[in-house]
Amino acid sequence: MAHIDTQFSALPAALFEDEQLPFARLRAQLRRMQRAADATVDEVNALAETLQRSFAAYVQAADQQAEQRRRQFDNAEQLLTQILEARELCVNSKHQADLQRLEEKLVALLAQGQISSAALDVISRRFAGLREEVERALAEDEMNEFMAERVTYHLNAMGYRTHAAFSERRAGLRRDAEFVLPDGDRLRVALQPDLKMGFQLSHETQTMVEKTLSGEAMSFFRQQEARWCRDMKDLIRRLIKDGVPYEVQFEREIPDESIPLVAVETVDELLEEEAEEARRRRRKKERYFR
Repeated sequence: MAHIDTQFSALPAALFEDEQLPFARLRAQLRRMQRAADATVDEVNALAETLQRSFAAYVQAADQQAEQRRRQFDNAEQLLTQILEARELCVNSKHQADLQRLEEKLVALLAQGQISSAALDVISRRFAGLREEVERALAEDEMNEFMAERVTYHLNAMGYRTHAAFSERRAGLRRDAEFVLPDGDRLRVALQPDLKMGFQLSHETQTMVEKTLSGEAMSFFRQQEARWCRDMKDLIRRLIKDGVPYEVQFEREIPDESIPLVAVETVDELLEEEAEEARRRRRKKERYFR
C-alpha cells in the first residue's frame, strides 16, 4: 500500500479536486484500507490496477481534448482566413460590414484561448450563407461589366455612336448610357443591378421651346422608333450569341405628347465653348506668370 500511496502523492492536486474524476474516491478507499489494516493482497492489487486504469483513461481523455482544441483552433484560423479573403472580394458594403462583424467575433474568441464547438459552428454557418451572397454579387458585378461592354460593342457595330458611356459600377445602383442613332435622335440604355435592361428613345432638337413634336419632326421620330424596334431584336440576337439569354418582357409605344426631347448644341455653340475655355486657360496662365 505504501507504493500506491506514493503514486497518489505524485498526482497533481487538481485531479483530486475534480468531482468528475475517481482519484479522490480511490485515495479515500486507500485510507480506509490503511486504517483497517486487514486488507488482502487481492484487494490491494485491485486498488492499484484501478488507479492505473483510471490514470491511463484520464491521460487518454486529456490527450483527446487537447487534440480537439487544436483542431478547433486550426478550424477557427482557417475560417478567419476565408472571411478575410471574402472581404477582399466584396462589391457590396453590407456584405463587407457583415463579414467584418464575423471577423471581430472570431478574433475575440481566438484571443480568449477558448473556442467552443457550438460558437464555431454558429459562425461557420453564418459565413457559409454570406459567402454565397458575396459570390453571387461578384458574379453579377462581373456580368454587369460584361453586359455594358457587349451592348456598347454591338450598338457601335450597328451604327449607334456612343454619346455617354455607361456610368461607373456601384453596388445596387443602375448604370446609364446614351447612344446616338444613325441619322439622329438618342437612345438611353439603363442597366439594372439584376442585369435587366431598359431602353428609351428621345428626340434631338436645337431648341426646347416646343414641348411636343409635330409635322416632319414627329414623322422622323416615328421612323427612328421603327428603326430601333428592328435593331433591338438584332441586339438581343447578338447578346444571345454572347451567351446572355435576353428576351423582351415589356414594350410600349411612346404617345406623341410624351416623347422625350433633348437639346443638342450647334457647331457654332461648340466652337464658342472651346474658345471660352481657351480664354479661361489663357487668363489663368497670365495670372500665374505675373
